[in-house]
Formats: sequence, structure tokens, C-alpha cells
Amino acid sequence: MNSITERKDRLQSWKVAVSSKVKSERGGKAWNTQAQYAIAISFSFFAADHGYRRRRDGQCELDVENFVKPVVDGLAAGLFCDNDKDPNRIEHWNYDDSNFNTLLIHRLPDADEPEDEGIAISVSSSLSGGR
Repeated sequence: MNSITERKDRLQSWKVAVSSKVKSERGGKAWNTQAQYAIAISFSFFAADHGYRRRRDGQCELDVENFVKPVVDGLAAGLFCDNDKDPNRIEHWNYDDSNFNTLLIHRLPDADEPEDEGIAISVSSSLSGGR
């Protein structure tokens, strides 16, 4: 299998999963694209699924920033896409995330089991009418 194609497919599935979950949690309509948002993303990885070595502290060696972009793309799509838009059908992940003014990335301890791997996302709006 082509590793570039495999990576692209994996990133697409991350974006779809994030946007689908965010859209289902956001409420009935798309959030205000004019509001300013603070975002916190916490990651826990199951090291064996990523093929990385372990550091001395036991955490796996991987570049967390490689996971941030697809999550932010999925988050923006989930918050701002129209109600009738199916995240599985999004071809261009160009939803504007320039209003994500604060971005906190938190690396949690690695997961012991594959099913424990995941992310937690918190979103706060600086405007009372953000949603």
C-alpha cells in the first residue's frame, strides 16, 4: 500500500470523526463564525498503533503537531458547517478557523489499550452570542 495514500486516508478519517462528533454536540445550528473561540485539545495515544519508540519517561515519541491540524480542521467543520452537510461528504476542509484565538494542546499520558486512545476538545466563546 502507498504510505502517502494511507496517511491521507487516515487524516481524512480523523477529520470526519471529529467533525461528526462536534456537529452532533454543538446543538441545532452552526455556530457564529464571527465570534472568537478558545480551544483546548487533549490527546492520549496508544503508542503501538503509531509505530514510534518510547522515550525514557515512557511516552511514545511522536510529533503531536501532526495530529493538531486534522483535529482543528474537523473541529472548524463541525462547528461551522450547515445543518444539512454530512461530514462524510466534505471534500475541502477549508472552514475558517482564524477565529480560534487561543489554542491549548495537552499531551495526556499514553493509553494502555487501543480503545483508550482519543482526544478531548473544549471550546469556549468570547462572545455571549457565540453559539
